[in-house]
Amino acid sequence: MSAENYVTADAVVKLLLEHPKLMQRPVVLRGDRGVIGRPSENVEKLL
Repeated sequence: MSAENYVTADAVVKLLLEHPKLMQRPVVLRGDRGVIGRPSENVEKLL
């Protein structure tokens, strides 16, 4: 894996679909913003 291969949103989505363990979870969405829920302070900033 090389970062220069994943510069488009489509490439990142394809990578995550092929390797879902790479995705940090939970992802918290609010309106047009989102954060990774670890550490929990990230969620507090979003709210």
